[in-house]
Amino acid sequence: MNRLVWIALASAAALVMVQAQQGPVLTGTVSKAGELPVIAVPDLRAPGAAQSFMPAFNQVLWDDLAGSGVLKMVPKTMYPTGIPQQPADFRQPPPAPVSPHPRRAK
Repeated sequence: MNRLVWIALASAAALVMVQAQQGPVLTGTVSKAGELPVIAVPDLRAPGAAQSFMPAFNQVLWDDLAGSGVLKMVPKTMYPTGIPQQPADFRQPPPAPVSPHPRRAK
Protein backbone atom coordinates (compact mmCIF):
# COMPACT_ATOMS: atom_id res chain seq x y z
CA MET A 1 0.00 0.00 0.00
CA ASN A 2 2.81 2.40 0.92
CA ARG A 3 4.54 1.74 -2.42
CA LEU A 4 1.30 2.51 -4.30
CA VAL A 5 0.99 5.90 -2.58
CA TRP A 6 4.58 6.82 -3.49
CA ILE A 7 4.03 5.81 -7.13
CA ALA A 8 0.87 7.92 -7.28
CA LEU A 9 2.66 10.94 -5.76
CA ALA A 10 5.62 10.58 -8.12
CA SER A 11 3.28 10.32 -11.11
CA ALA A 12 1.36 13.41 -10.01
CA ALA A 13 4.59 15.36 -9.51
CA ALA A 14 5.85 14.34 -12.95
CA LEU A 15 2.56 15.40 -14.51
CA VAL A 16 2.73 18.81 -12.82
CA MET A 17 6.31 19.31 -14.03
CA VAL A 18 5.40 18.42 -17.61
CA GLN A 19 2.48 20.85 -17.56
CA ALA A 20 4.69 23.63 -16.17
CA GLN A 21 7.21 23.20 -18.99
CA GLN A 22 4.69 23.87 -21.71
CA GLY A 23 4.95 27.47 -22.90
CA PRO A 24 2.08 29.84 -23.48
CA VAL A 25 -0.08 29.16 -26.48
CA LEU A 26 0.27 31.84 -29.13
CA THR A 27 -3.03 33.00 -30.50
CA GLY A 28 -3.75 35.46 -33.23
CA THR A 29 -5.80 36.17 -36.28
CA VAL A 30 -4.60 35.23 -39.73
CA SER A 31 -6.51 37.02 -42.43
CA LYS A 32 -6.41 34.32 -45.12
CA ALA A 33 -6.15 30.57 -44.91
CA GLY A 34 -2.51 29.58 -45.14
CA GLU A 35 -1.21 33.14 -44.73
CA LEU A 36 1.57 33.50 -42.16
CA PRO A 37 1.78 36.24 -39.51
CA VAL A 38 4.25 38.98 -40.44
CA ILE A 39 7.00 40.06 -38.02
CA ALA A 40 9.74 42.70 -38.14
CA VAL A 41 12.89 42.09 -36.11
CA PRO A 42 15.40 44.97 -36.04
CA ASP A 43 19.11 44.41 -35.54
CA LEU A 44 19.83 44.41 -31.83
CA ARG A 45 22.78 46.21 -30.24
CA ALA A 46 24.87 45.29 -27.22
CA PRO A 47 27.03 47.32 -24.84
CA GLY A 48 30.81 47.13 -24.74
CA ALA A 49 32.74 44.13 -25.99
CA ALA A 50 29.56 42.16 -26.70
CA GLN A 51 28.89 44.41 -29.71
CA SER A 52 31.43 42.44 -31.75
CA PHE A 53 29.18 39.35 -31.50
CA MET A 54 25.96 41.10 -32.50
CA PRO A 55 26.22 40.72 -36.32
CA ALA A 56 26.41 36.94 -35.90
CA PHE A 57 23.63 36.93 -33.29
CA ASN A 58 21.33 39.07 -35.46
CA GLN A 59 21.96 36.86 -38.51
CA VAL A 60 21.26 33.65 -36.57
CA LEU A 61 18.09 35.15 -35.07
CA TRP A 62 16.87 36.25 -38.52
CA ASP A 63 17.67 32.89 -40.12
CA ASP A 64 15.98 30.93 -37.33
CA LEU A 65 12.79 32.98 -37.50
CA ALA A 66 12.70 33.02 -41.32
CA GLY A 67 13.38 29.30 -41.53
CA SER A 68 10.81 28.33 -38.91
CA GLY A 69 7.98 28.30 -41.43
CA VAL A 70 5.70 29.88 -38.84
CA LEU A 71 6.42 33.57 -39.53
CA LYS A 72 6.90 35.77 -42.57
CA MET A 73 9.76 38.24 -42.09
CA VAL A 74 9.41 41.87 -43.18
CA PRO A 75 12.38 42.90 -45.35
CA LYS A 76 14.80 45.20 -43.51
CA THR A 77 14.46 47.78 -46.30
CA MET A 78 10.93 48.44 -44.96
CA TYR A 79 12.16 49.32 -41.44
CA PRO A 80 12.40 52.92 -40.21
CA THR A 81 15.86 54.48 -40.37
CA GLY A 82 16.03 55.13 -36.62
CA ILE A 83 15.13 52.10 -34.54
CA PRO A 84 14.39 52.90 -30.88
CA GLN A 85 16.66 51.01 -28.49
CA GLN A 86 16.09 52.69 -25.13
CA PRO A 87 13.18 54.51 -23.43
CA ALA A 88 14.57 57.96 -24.32
CA ASP A 89 14.26 57.08 -28.04
CA PHE A 90 10.47 56.86 -27.86
CA ARG A 91 8.43 60.00 -28.40
CA GLN A 92 4.77 60.62 -27.69
CA PRO A 93 2.84 60.94 -30.97
CA PRO A 94 1.05 64.23 -31.53
CA PRO A 95 -2.66 64.18 -30.68
CA ALA A 96 -5.00 63.47 -33.56
CA PRO A 97 -6.79 66.56 -34.83
CA VAL A 98 -10.38 66.72 -33.70
CA SER A 99 -12.71 67.61 -36.51
CA PRO A 100 -16.07 69.16 -35.64
CA HIS A 101 -19.13 67.15 -36.53
CA PRO A 102 -20.67 68.40 -39.76
CA ARG A 103 -24.08 69.92 -39.33
CA ARG A 104 -26.91 68.41 -41.21
CA ALA A 105 -28.87 70.70 -43.53
CA LYS A 106 -32.59 70.72 -42.85
